[in-house]
Amino acid sequence: MGGPVRRGGAGIPVRPGGRAALLPRRRAPDPGRATRAGLCGRLHRPHRPAGSRQPVQAPAAGDRKAERPHHRPRVPLSPGLGPVSTLSVVATPIGNLEDITLRALRVLRECDLVVAEDTRRTRALLSAHGIRRPLAALPAFDEARRVPALVARLDTGETLALCSDGGTPAVSDPGSHLVRAARAAGHQVVPVPGPSAITAALSASGLDAGGFCFLGFLPRTPGKLNRLLEAALAGGRTLAFLESPLRLARTLRLTADLLGDREVVVARELTKVHETFHVGTAGELARQFSASPPRGECTVLVGAA
Repeated sequence: MGGPVRRGGAGIPVRPGGRAALLPRRRAPDPGRATRAGLCGRLHRPHRPAGSRQPVQAPAAGDRKAERPHHRPRVPLSPGLGPVSTLSVVATPIGNLEDITLRALRVLRECDLVVAEDTRRTRALLSAHGIRRPLAALPAFDEARRVPALVARLDTGETLALCSDGGTPAVSDPGSHLVRAARAAGHQVVPVPGPSAITAALSASGLDAGGFCFLGFLPRTPGKLNRLLEAALAGGRTLAFLESPLRLARTLRLTADLLGDREVVVARELTKVHETFHVGTAGELARQFSASPPRGECTVLVGAA
């Protein structure tokens, strides 16, 4: 069996050397030569220390740091659609520039484009914190027309940060059209919460804030204003709304006719140097502001019945 095998003969060639000799010969590796596949494998295989574990859950979308466009992985939504990008809705200070979160600063610093209600005011905020980013304006009167161009930038993989002049975008401020369009296009919309005139006023008013009705900016025409207040008062909750200082006395007079002696709090210039709180009935405050019209932004709270 171990002898030579002639052509056409039956037998199994066995090399001397025992069982190990049955294994096929392998060519000894050449230290000076590396295959392309082997080299690529060594270059691209991430180093993982011994005993380390692979994470089983990625961080939430809103907690991931934004990356520069040329490093960001492109994740297709589905065939024919572009990469998933992120629109961050960033709350900004309502007066005091120090009232901004660390997360908001990071998002503004790392985004590709800051979309601002008024680029002049947002540029001042960015400059105060040493941030230099490109800006695009999204004023309320022209929001619908400018949204498609901004969504097109999301479609290319850019990250956008949406800001208003103060407070939270899309809440009595521009931004809702862009948020809706970004969601419809399949992009992520991430809230970055922060300052709010309503919660700031409620927290320092002493009124019951367990449940309240936010009316935003009130309508200017007396008929619409009257119908809105009557409907809101029927709920029996604390009311919160924003009003121009030029129309504040008139609104308080109408409120007094509907409410009688309910307690009212007017918070003026919140978080700014001249912040003041005025407490009284609607009639008392209407007379006060008629004699001495206020300046600055006003947040009005009407106590529950």
